[in-house]
Amino acid sequence: EGLPAVTYVRHVGSDTLSYASPQLEAVLGYGPGEYLADPDLFARTIHPDDRGRVLAEDERTNGTGEPYSVECRRITKDGRVVWVHDAAHLVRDAGGSPLYWQGFITDITDRKRAEESLRQSEELYRNVVEQAAESIFLLDLETLRVLEANAALGSTLGYEPEELKGMSIHDIS
Repeated sequence: EGLPAVTYVRHVGSDTLSYASPQLEAVLGYGPGEYLADPDLFARTIHPDDRGRVLAEDERTNGTGEPYSVECRRITKDGRVVWVHDAAHLVRDAGGSPLYWQGFITDITDRKRAEESLRQSEELYRNVVEQAAESIFLLDLETLRVLEANAALGSTLGYEPEELKGMSIHDIS
């Protein structure tokens, strides 16, 4: 209960939890008692765009006993959307029979926001470079090979940008 993640124990072949740590309230807004009392809450709190994929993976791992691991959006009690990583493994008895799933949920919202911000920044950079009238290229300083080149450089030198990739600056005439 001192971990910075929700820990839980789930019955084999169902969505019913037998235990959820108090951190559940900080992540999803539901107290452990509320969550344990409502077996449908698991599916209802999965974002509609992720629900099919998550439930299919849940069903698959219930059938195979393989570890469960998904990243998805969940809807909190107050309606916010948070990203979580939910992972669980099947605990078996000495004879190999399944006993229960033991898992954890971590809030990865900040990481997902950072990834999206980086994706947008990279897209903006790529658009600026591709649309620029100036010749722009990225060079590996050790090998002196062109890693990236825009259309303006290709046009100036009489090459297609793809032809320039991998060429040494000594090869360009």
